[in-house]
Amino acid sequence: DSVERNEHFIAYASYVRELNRVLFSKDALGTRQEIENRYGKAMKDYLEAYVKEVANPNTAEPKKGLDRVMHMMRGNTAPAYLGWKFSSILKQGIESPAPFMQFISPLEYMHGAMQLATKKWTRESIAAKSAFMQSRVFDPIADLINENVEKSFNKKSYYLKKFQQKGMEGLEWIDWACVAPGWIAIYEKEYARLQTQEQDMYEKRVAQLKEQNEARYGSTRLSEEEINRMAMDDVMSDIEIQAVNKADDCVRLCQPSNRKADLAPMFKNNSEAAKAVLQFQTALNVIWQNIRYDIPYAVK
Repeated sequence: DSVERNEHFIAYASYVRELNRVLFSKDALGTRQEIENRYGKAMKDYLEAYVKEVANPNTAEPKKGLDRVMHMMRGNTAPAYLGWKFSSILKQGIESPAPFMQFISPLEYMHGAMQLATKKWTRESIAAKSAFMQSRVFDPIADLINENVEKSFNKKSYYLKKFQQKGMEGLEWIDWACVAPGWIAIYEKEYARLQTQEQDMYEKRVAQLKEQNEARYGSTRLSEEEINRMAMDDVMSDIEIQAVNKADDCVRLCQPSNRKADLAPMFKNNSEAAKAVLQFQTALNVIWQNIRYDIPYAVK
């Protein structure tokens, strides 16, 4: 858990700093007031909560009494309904690829799947590029089941929880098999698009470096060759970062996730009873968002 938190911090620290600078610094006072005037205090509060969730998505309040019992029951109910269930795997295999079609064509998706099948891309190589894909879990239910394994109080309980955990691996596998090709296809499409702008980006970066170089003296002053090399390195790094961010954002928009920052507000309720009612609805909520908002917007 500690390693995961550190990796999340490394990946998102600069983004969180940028959010705080744009939204919550002294210079952003007018921006905050404009947001509150136009959309109400609830929007301002929502943005504050979102930034905190991005900074630390795994915060949880201590559970007491009935909430603890409900939490334990939820951890047993989910694998009872979903574990070792071939129909769930088949349904997910049909439904999960479809939302990607608002960003890529079926041919591009199939090309991504072929690359995954031929090992040109692997889970490790995707995780090395994307901290989001490395830590992404398809549903908060999976976190609950893994937590139950860790908190098993005797050998019998441990083996039962491991059996339940094993039963969910089919859903985890099909989720990755459907999501990874979409991520690959979007990453490569965006990378190719940005490469067409490479020359313009390179020239702008050279101009910036030359301007900065004017203020340097002696040994700190860069040569023409050093400026050109540094500009090219910066441009290639920037293209890589932008392509990864685009692929991550598209996955967030069209696929379910366990991250609190990616969930709709109704799923962030601290009440275990409310979570019990809604625990199987996370994926349906994403589908509803796709049908109600994303598809009309894409058509428009």
